[in-house]
Amino acid sequence: MFSNYPTNDDGLDYFTFVTLIDITKTDIVRHYNKEMPEAEYQIKRNQHRNYQTMLQVLGLRVQAVYLTDPIKHEDQNLAGLGFGSNFKKESVWSFSFGIEQEDIFRTSSSPFGLLLDDIHNVPIILDLEETASIQSPMLDACDDAIKNTIILK
Repeated sequence: MFSNYPTNDDGLDYFTFVTLIDITKTDIVRHYNKEMPEAEYQIKRNQHRNYQTMLQVLGLRVQAVYLTDPIKHEDQNLAGLGFGSNFKKESVWSFSFGIEQEDIFRTSSSPFGLLLDDIHNVPIILDLEETASIQSPMLDACDDAIKNTIILK
């Protein structure tokens, strides 16, 4: 549903991050340059900061060799996907990546358990274009009620 990786295997292990956090890749990385209204600049800069945060967490254990840009999916029914029970129908962002090392994130309970541990409670920036009502400004990969980020394989 949210996966966006090649159909041929290429010997890579593929995963997809899916989150209720706005991680739009805007490529706004420099100081404000007056080419756009400052409020718009701040939103775009913070969206990109969230995207960079996801990449930095991913980079704690691996170097992704295939990476898609985040895609926004609006008005998604979240039932049965693994998000927290507080969320029903929201906008989600997803991006896929491949890694060369098979089972690098595996724990006894999950094929990506270590990655879930890495992303849980990482600070993020809220009040961008997300539709979910998220109380704490952090990625949550564990809580049954407020989980805002999942990983698909």
